[in-house]
Amino acid sequence: MNRTLLGSPVHTGRSRDEVIGFATDIALTLLEASDSPCLVISGGATTPFVLRKLATMWRRDFSPIALLSDERQSASPEERNDETLRALLRDTPFANIRIVSPPKTGVLETAARAWSDAITTLPSPSLALVSMAADGHIAGLFANCHYETISSSVVITRESPKPPAQRISLSTAFLATIPHRIAVVTGSEKASMLASLSRDSDAPIARFGPTKWLLDWPS
Repeated sequence: MNRTLLGSPVHTGRSRDEVIGFATDIALTLLEASDSPCLVISGGATTPFVLRKLATMWRRDFSPIALLSDERQSASPEERNDETLRALLRDTPFANIRIVSPPKTGVLETAARAWSDAITTLPSPSLALVSMAADGHIAGLFANCHYETISSSVVITRESPKPPAQRISLSTAFLATIPHRIAVVTGSEKASMLASLSRDSDAPIARFGPTKWLLDWPS
């Protein structure tokens, strides 16, 4: 029986690794068909591993561009998504992939504006891969959290409920323009959040509007 969630198809795998494989196959098909491949990718414990697996399967002589969905404004390398992703890819063919993230500056607005300017020079992303936390947040976007608009593509917050407090994120409006939006949601502890989505359409994952869901448990 085909299942949907918020009107989009749900594909269930038997394990986290299988779901990562599904996501990798989708990414490979979409990105290798593009003359200027660019994808949005979130941090977390799942989607970066899709990019790592994609690196081992990539057949073209140049890498796609990876636009981070969000960044923690922190001086600690271990707290930054770009540093974590770069370390994960260090021993793969994507070791030198272009990762587009806010610059490492202590001024939140300055970093956000510089990132927004950089985004305008990129090819339009054809794919967004995001994971979801148990509280429903995605890509540095939390429910009931105040965001300031920097541009049509970038927002900032100074009050993230999960440290560090200062975050820079792609806006939901920008994310919604990406034609293929894949939600990679692993871990059965997130089932209750997904079950509530029909009653809470303002949740960040709902506003992201996935075009496909990849889960590792029966929803």
